[in-house]
Amino acid sequence: MKPTAFQKLLAGHLLKTLALAQQRGQKLTLDELTAEVKARRVDVRTTLTLLHREGYVDAVKMRLTLQGFLLGVALSDTPLKPLRAPWAVERKAALPSSPPSRTFISRWAPNSLYRVP
Repeated sequence: MKPTAFQKLLAGHLLKTLALAQQRGQKLTLDELTAEVKARRVDVRTTLTLLHREGYVDAVKMRLTLQGFLLGVALSDTPLKPLRAPWAVERKAALPSSPPSRTFISRWAPNSLYRVP
């Protein structure tokens, strides 16, 4: 299975996070690691599986191997690309400042109970 570009980027974040935690003497669980890198649990798990197959992570013990630790320490000094684009993180749901107009409601639900009298 060939890793995608996102998985390669996520792998760098995972190696860096695990190396820093391992230097502090901490052992991160999958949930803690997911919260730390702010990625979906499925993506973290599949990327950890790929890193385990390549010999960088011991997925059973959730610890880095020597090769993975060396890569993680090397990455800890360099800034990594963000997992998400900055505009996607800052985007908030657009809430209307005023209630919807009658025209909007009648176009949206012409035969419903939501029509404004």
